[in-house]
Order: sequence, then structure tokens, then C-alpha cells
Amino acid sequence: MTIGGQTLSGPRGGLPHGGQLVDRRLDAEEAAALAAGRLPSLPLTAAEAADLRALATGAYSPLTGFLGAKEHESVAEWMRLPDGTLWPVPVCLGVPEGAHGGRVGRRAASRSGPRRSSRRSGRPAWTG
Repeated sequence: MTIGGQTLSGPRGGLPHGGQLVDRRLDAEEAAALAAGRLPSLPLTAAEAADLRALATGAYSPLTGFLGAKEHESVAEWMRLPDGTLWPVPVCLGVPEGAHGGRVGRRAASRSGPRRSSRRSGRPAWTG
């Protein structure tokens, strides 16, 4: 079977969890265009940066991003995504208090390193 230009094989067919391999990595041109833009930046903890890498490389397939409100609620209550796919751990992005003026769903560039403030809202940032 070929998904995203890669042939998958293995004793069980090699299908990724959820049946779809997600690849959200940027090529050099896309990365340069984003770097040249003026997106607000969001500092990430080491764990959030690791989650972002896992999302981008398909390690968290079939997830295409951090969980939205609907997905988070479903995973927290039923350990499944809304489509019924088993997913026992919420993958959420914490947002520092006042980030983006409190608006949800805005684009931002990620930045590694310590947060400027340890005060966080205590709730995930919904992307959906």
C-alpha cells in the first residue's frame, strides 16, 4: 500500500493508526515564507514542542493538529475521537494568559524556549 508517496509494509500491513498517515512538515519554501511573515509567536514547553513534532511527522496519525473542543471532550470522556477512532490521551496546547488577546483559532508561529510567564489559563487552546 502506498500513502503519501511511501510504501508501507509490515506483518500487519503497516497501516498507520486511523488508516491515514499525516505529514504536516513544511518544505523549505513554506518555512521561509512563514518566517518572513509577521505572525505572533507562541512559546512552547518541551512537551508541547515534542507534541508538535509528533503531529507534524505523523507519529500522532490520524491527528492533524492539537485537539479542538469537540475532540478533547470526546477523548476525555470516551477515550475516542468523535469518529470512533481509539485515542486515549488528549493532545492539547496550553496558551499563556492574554495570548492573542484571548481570541481562539488564530494562527501563530511556535517558538522553543521557556515561557515568559508561568501563568496559564489552565485550559487547552482550541484549534477547531
